[in-house]
Amino acid sequence: MYASMDVSREALGDRYIAQVLTIVSVRFLLAGLLTLAVAMIMRQNIVKMSKIQFRNVVIMGLVSTGFAYFSLTSEM
Repeated sequence: MYASMDVSREALGDRYIAQVLTIVSVRFLLAGLLTLAVAMIMRQNIVKMSKIQFRNVVIMGLVSTGFAYFSLTSEM
């Protein structure tokens, strides 16, 4: 995927990891904003949740983001 966006180790050199992590972070941010927009259009109240649901969302977010970052750094 990153090759199609012309993000390569040869082109970026030492800044490669920072560039890829920035792209991944922006991708997750856009996915979250899109989720909120769709929820608003569907008139879903996804912001109101119990403490257990909030904890589960935080855990899932940390695990999925951590996995994405780990998989990027293991490609070296």
